[in-house]
Amino acid sequence: TDGLKATAYLYRKTSGFNAHWLHASELRKLSPTLSAEALGGLLTQGNASVDSLLYNRALLAAAERMGAKRFQGQVDNIDRSERAISAVWVDGNVFAADHFVFCTGAWMKLLEDRLGCATTIEPVKGQLLIAQLERELYPYDVTWGKFGFYYAGGSNFWLGGTREECGFDLSLTEQAKTGILAAIE
Repeated sequence: TDGLKATAYLYRKTSGFNAHWLHASELRKLSPTLSAEALGGLLTQGNASVDSLLYNRALLAAAERMGAKRFQGQVDNIDRSERAISAVWVDGNVFAADHFVFCTGAWMKLLEDRLGCATTIEPVKGQLLIAQLERELYPYDVTWGKFGFYYAGGSNFWLGGTREECGFDLSLTEQAKTGILAAIE
């Protein structure tokens, strides 16, 4: 419960957020399907989930409205001095600017030599399951440790998740599926 107490404290002291403890009977009103072993819980308010693709598109559109230019492709070369980048070659085309933003995600390490700096960015694999229930339950996320039951609209929920440091391995594993389902039960 120390982790939940710390979470409650953070939520209560942050403007726009709140948290309060629920007794077992209050939990059952919110979610009749919860385990009978659940003695209570913490209801947090102020969380939000966003569609990361739509969010990134909105950020890009806002940047472009403010004059940013987007260049997508393979970075061939970077013209840099000790403290600044003056040009970037992308797919054989050179682009000069006062500022650059590299949106490479986990592929950032591929640019370290050209940028002249080291990063701590590494690819991390996570696996989730999508579940479509026969009926709508409740529009809440329920989490316990690193696993959760995340509301995805209607009768859809994401179940998860895993965190694996295994490079760019995109394969799905039976071990992850089994582990997620065991944790959710």
